[in-house]
Amino acid sequence: MSFRLLSDFVRDALEVLPRMPGVAPEGIREASALLAMQTWGPRLVAEQPLLTNMAALALHMSARLEVADMRPGAAHLVHATDLHSLPAEPPRLLRAPAVLLEVRHPDRERLLDPLVSVGAYPHEGGYYVVGIDWPDGAWGGMWRPTWGDGDLASGIRLETHPMIEAQPGEHHDRIAAAARMLVVLGLLLDAEGAPLRQERETVARPAHSAASRAGVPERTTRHLYLDNRRGTSSSSSSSSGGHADLSDREQGEVPVRGHLKRQPHGPGGSLRKWVWIEGYEARRWVGSRPRTTVVH
Repeated sequence: MSFRLLSDFVRDALEVLPRMPGVAPEGIREASALLAMQTWGPRLVAEQPLLTNMAALALHMSARLEVADMRPGAAHLVHATDLHSLPAEPPRLLRAPAVLLEVRHPDRERLLDPLVSVGAYPHEGGYYVVGIDWPDGAWGGMWRPTWGDGDLASGIRLETHPMIEAQPGEHHDRIAAAARMLVVLGLLLDAEGAPLRQERETVARPAHSAASRAGVPERTTRHLYLDNRRGTSSSSSSSSGGHADLSDREQGEVPVRGHLKRQPHGPGGSLRKWVWIEGYEARRWVGSRPRTTVVH
């Protein structure tokens, strides 16, 4: 079988779904198993159980098929953005019925090496995350974040399938890294002033096409890219005041990475919003060189 992205599997299932009356996300376990077997056949599903989770992703996208296309610059921004703990609530991206994120050219682009395609849908109080790696391999597992309490890697439940060849530690790390990417991306999309841009494109199908007659939703692509018109801020700040002994220190430029900040706003600062803080060079007193103390 040639290499396929998650959107290819989702499209397969969505083309079969209209021929299965009564299938709905409410009974997601039974419905996704049935849809997977009808789409790819019972034998292949038995060999590759993760296809059931791909069918579940399709069920959650049955009303709206939107695929986020992550450009390399946008992926770099996500990875370079500092965020170590979960926000108080999920970003809008993770409040959608499902999320599907991919690269345009899997042979030379990555979301996370070797990840090129990832999807997530709400399930049992958390999210089921499915990923596809280049040039082969797929994995899946549960992520149950505790919003506002805990680090980004918390709530991972490992699951193994024949499609997964990674060691358990790698599997855990992949889910944790993908979860972090989805959270940071969602916050960047919500944040005021973030250098991330998005454009939606829907390719209209002829009304008489087989997909249109079958009721398959049109695919909308959300292009995510870096706003190259914006430069990195070169502003610097200096610290002063106090009477600390700085005789063994010197002023130097310390790079501060771009990061997200929760900022008060509204009446009396009662509301909160995410804002993007550009990376900058800050002037700080730093140690000039090691000093040796001789004790007699």
